[in-house]
Amino acid sequence: MKKRFWMMLALAVLLTVLWCASAMADDAGVTEYNLWVGGVRVTSENIGNIPGVTGGVARFDPATNTLTLTNVTGITGTHNGAAIYNEIEGFVITGKASLLSTESIPIQTAIYTRHDTTLSNADLTMVT
Repeated sequence: MKKRFWMMLALAVLLTVLWCASAMADDAGVTEYNLWVGGVRVTSENIGNIPGVTGGVARFDPATNTLTLTNVTGITGTHNGAAIYNEIEGFVITGKASLLSTESIPIQTAIYTRHDTTLSNADLTMVT
């Protein structure tokens, strides 16, 4: 009986270790950027279509630190009260977006940035 208990315990420990190693391996390839759009952190997995916007598409190019907004009509949330929250140096925003503050998603700050930010051919509207 004791031998069976120890074997089951060893099996449980082994399965736990394997599960943790598998989870860490899955996350190892994901790069997180210090940029949030509509409350969603930008990662290497979502840079082509950041899910924090509605009515259009938001993309991030890490090679140029450029956020491109294409006909964005809303956001799905905020990060620290900002629709776009940036901590990346040399950040560029381009494209067209209308950021709508609603009762369910109150925007305190349209764009918060810790570093210089360039607006290049940007048409941004904040509606409160």
